[in-house]
Amino acid sequence: MIKVNLLKNRGTSSEPTSNTQFEFTNASATADAFGGAGAQANPAAVLLKFGIILSLTLLLYIYESYNIGILTDQSNAAQARLQELQAEVARNQSVVGRALEMQEEIKQLETRIAAVKKLSRIRLREIKAVDYLQNTIPDRVWFQRLEFRDKNFRVEGFAATEESLNRFIEAVDGKSFFRTAILLNNEDVRTRTGTVKKFVISSDLIETD
Repeated sequence: MIKVNLLKNRGTSSEPTSNTQFEFTNASATADAFGGAGAQANPAAVLLKFGIILSLTLLLYIYESYNIGILTDQSNAAQARLQELQAEVARNQSVVGRALEMQEEIKQLETRIAAVKKLSRIRLREIKAVDYLQNTIPDRVWFQRLEFRDKNFRVEGFAATEESLNRFIEAVDGKSFFRTAILLNNEDVRTRTGTVKKFVISSDLIETD
């Protein structure tokens, strides 16, 4: 700040004189005396600071928005994949359940097939045993009852003589599908034509493949 004082000479001299005094005061000091109003009153600096803050805030917002977009896309992709996996698990569960049911059905069928095969082998053995008896039965021996029970064979019949009965036992004992033949009963029975031997013979059957 520049102050200019013009003072008149009050001395005795008749000639007028002039005294010019220039005083310089520090502008910053004066501004400080007014509470720094001069520094704060600079609009360019304020706008610059405001612009920097606004730019940083805007950059941070753009960065966060970009990251949010990426994370949102990743979350959507993860959700879609999760739904696919859940659907696949649901499909697989139905398939697994059906597969277990089919395995159980197959197991039951295999059991039934094995039983039928075993029964077929037994029936075939019985047919062959009866066929053998039919071809080897001696004269004057006839059957009243044939019974197959599991692995056992039992025959009830009549023989005209003891000799005919013995020949039949020899034909069965250890032959074909028969093991040792056991005579369970042998008694005389009177008929209108005479006396005959009523017999009961039992034998275990041989296993076949």
